[in-house]
This record gives sequence, C-alpha cells and structure tokens, in this order.
Amino acid sequence: MKLRSQNLADYLQCTAIIDWQTPAIIEQTQAITASLTHDIEKAQALFEWVRDTIPMPAISIQMW
Repeated sequence: MKLRSQNLADYLQCTAIIDWQTPAIIEQTQAITASLTHDIEKAQALFEWVRDTIPMPAISIQMW
C-alpha cells in the first residue's frame, strides 16, 4: 500500500464517518487508556475495545 501523503496530520482529520473530536469519544478513549503509558498499549487497547464493543455487520467472503 502506497501512502498518499507523508504528512501524518493528513490522516488524522475528522470526517463525516470518523469524528474523533466528539467529547464522548474523547472521554471514552481517556477511560480506556487511563492506566496505560505506552502508545502501542493504548493503540492495542483502543483497537480491542472497538473490535469487542461495536457491532459489525456480517460479511460474506467468496473464495474461488
């Protein structure tokens, strides 16, 4: 996968689908990561919270 931009800030902008600046989102992320100190730990904890908490629609993958 080739990056479209070398500037990390370009990938951290809020969108209509992902609005990480909403106060409720900020509060939840702070609660999830409050006891963690390293960025890798925080990223993993947030990933796992999303994976385990937010329902995702079932998808069908066809294998040829």
